[in-house]
Amino acid sequence: MVWINAAQVAGQGALMPLGGILERKLGPRLTGLIGSAVMSIGTAVTYFTIDKSYLLVLLTYGVIFGLGVSVGYIAMIAVGMRWFPENRGVVNGVTIGAFGFGSFVFNQIQTAFLNPLNVSPLKDGYFHNSGILDRVPQVFLLSGGIYASMQLIGCMFVKNPPKTVIEATVTEPSMSASQVLKTKEFYMLWFTMLFNVQAVTYFNSMYKAFGQTFIRDDRFLALVGAVCAVFNAAGRIGWGFLIDKYRYKKCMISLCAEVAILLVTMQFTPNGGKSMFAIWSFLLFLGLAGSYTLISTCVAHTFGPKHAGTIYGMVFFQSVVGGHITEIGRASCRERV
Repeated sequence: MVWINAAQVAGQGALMPLGGILERKLGPRLTGLIGSAVMSIGTAVTYFTIDKSYLLVLLTYGVIFGLGVSVGYIAMIAVGMRWFPENRGVVNGVTIGAFGFGSFVFNQIQTAFLNPLNVSPLKDGYFHNSGILDRVPQVFLLSGGIYASMQLIGCMFVKNPPKTVIEATVTEPSMSASQVLKTKEFYMLWFTMLFNVQAVTYFNSMYKAFGQTFIRDDRFLALVGAVCAVFNAAGRIGWGFLIDKYRYKKCMISLCAEVAILLVTMQFTPNGGKSMFAIWSFLLFLGLAGSYTLISTCVAHTFGPKHAGTIYGMVFFQSVVGGHITEIGRASCRERV
């Protein structure tokens, strides 16, 4: 199943630049609705494809889901920065933090639906209980319906700010998408995100599998995942405050140092049991969360606000490459775990 996440990430990266273009032409509300519809349909249709073939699941819950996310995601970031030009870091943190906070809610809903009796996985790390496995297709239909309902309501409240707010940022110099390709700053941001997202994707997908090697409590691990989502959201907002106050370089160096120390010492958490595993996971999500906020804000500060959504999408395009690198490494590590 490791390639499903790679397909989602690749789908996001492939069309995120297009999401920025659509947002400028169609407006944030319509663009958000288009992205939401594609994402929700991809999720719900997986109810049927999961019983057909793995390749169809890659298409519906991987590529189609990722394409929908990419369009809606970039539209919300662009309109948020347009409303609050003086506090782009904070508004990016809130917007991206809300995106990450969703797993706090859905982790609990999906776990309660799939595994209401808190059955532990077997030694191989997988569930073989027929009752749990029979509910898997249904959880996609349930999730797709909830996604669609929430997104429809949310998009109805999205709109561009008044012209007076927009005109206040017109004087800021802005570079076009083609112009940024000739700057070294663009490639520095591109490779920074490429390397940072390796850590984000790897830990996000492997921490539970690692925890299962010495913690035999699926409900506890689900709770850790839910609380991690809270730290993930809080971290994105916190890093947003920091980049509004300090320089991008200082913030990114601090973030990378924190994450490196915690990742290296994560191997010792079995010695501290559940508590140490939970604390290290919380702190890692607090740090890992900042990459998206810092880089999206730096894009607007460096290249100007006019095409910030499209340019950030171009930076995010690294996930088409990075996602596959991560999944190859993750599959190898999981075999060893």
